[in-house]
Amino acid sequence: MTVKMFLTLHSLMKTVTVKMLLMFQSSMQTVTIKMLLTLQNSMKTVTIKMLMTLHSFMKTVTIKMLLTFQSSIQTVQIKMLLTLQSSVQTVTIRLILTLHSSAQTVTIKMRLTFKSSMQTVINEDRNSQNALDVLELIADRNG
Repeated sequence: MTVKMFLTLHSLMKTVTVKMLLMFQSSMQTVTIKMLLTLQNSMKTVTIKMLMTLHSFMKTVTIKMLLTFQSSIQTVQIKMLLTLQSSVQTVTIRLILTLHSSAQTVTIKMRLTFKSSMQTVINEDRNSQNALDVLELIADRNG
């Protein structure tokens, strides 16, 4: 009877593991697509939503996995948690790098535009000051 229970548990564990990995892969693809679409619309909103979604998703997945495997073999728990952690870290790092790169590009463009605008204002101010100086010299010479 013990062997039969072990085989049933083993079979059940394989099924649950495969189903959870498929669900995780599907939900990660959905999350990634939604995050990229949101990123396209707004940089500020996407930062907050991504962090909140990722945080919430991690808590949900961790709680579900811990409840599912609470009575099962500890080795399976450790392997799945390590796989989940590695996958989420990779996705997080890629999203953060993309976000960082986009934010740097926007910052650089804004700085260059501002610098160019300020240089134009300074040049125009110098030109008008030079014209005033010339007019004052002419007025002084003519008495």
